[in-house]
Formats: sequence, C-alpha cells, structure tokens
Amino acid sequence: MDFQEGQLSPTSKISILKLDVISCNGRDLSSVELGANDLENIWTEGILRSLGELTGYTSNKTKGNAEIRIQYQLKRPMSIRDVVLEAEFNFERSTANGLEILKIRAVGLNGLRQAEIGERVRLSIIKPNFDVSPEQAIEWVSKFGRVHEGHR
Repeated sequence: MDFQEGQLSPTSKISILKLDVISCNGRDLSSVELGANDLENIWTEGILRSLGELTGYTSNKTKGNAEIRIQYQLKRPMSIRDVVLEAEFNFERSTANGLEILKIRAVGLNGLRQAEIGERVRLSIIKPNFDVSPEQAIEWVSKFGRVHEGHR
C-alpha cells in the first residue's frame, strides 16, 4: 500500500494517538461533549489499554462540530497497530439522556486520510439507525459528487 507524505504507516511509532469521534447514535456531534472521564473510559474500555501508558489526553471539536479529535499522549512511542486494532470502532456510554453509541476512527490506521477533490471514493452504508431506502441513500450521496455505480 502506498502512503502519501504525512500519512502514517500502521507500523509507524507514534507518541500521540489521535482518534476522531465521527458520530453519536448515527447523528452529528453538535450537542455531544466529552469529559475527562469519557476520555479515560474510551482508552481503558474502548481500546483496552492502561491509563499508566499515558502522560495526558485532550479533546476538541473540529470546525463546524463535524468531529471530535481526541489526542492521547503516550509515555513511550508505540506502533499504532499495537495500540489500537481496528480502524473504526464503537464505544457505548450512558448519559442522562440514555445510551449513546460513539463511532470512533483511529487516525492513521489502515492509511485513512481525507479524500481529495475529484478523487473517486467508495462508500458503504451499513445498517443505518433510521429507515432509508437504497435509492434515498444514493440521492443524498449524489449531492456531494457524481455517483458512478448504484447500490448492490
């Protein structure tokens, strides 16, 4: 697999693990806040690591509240593949409003990167938390670019 400049290889040693929370219960993150306890629980329960491996952690929302970037500062450099096994995973938390499922992506694992304008991108919509037909999904996705193939 070719990696572009600035992109991590899964075997690269990292000192900071970056995770992006990309959705909550299948919706945007405009009303989602993460506290220190949430960040610790994502580390210990979500990716099954010890807090003793960290020197600190931070989180902030990206512009437009599209994502929440979490950064864990590691005590020693480690391979990203050793820290987190899956490129994307779900983390469940209980709040006053009920159970929330956060969808989280490990930045750099499996060569994840932003698509460039004009680049062909393959999308998968898997078990949405709402009732939508394949035709409706294609109609919605077509607002962001030309759809080259239909659904299967």
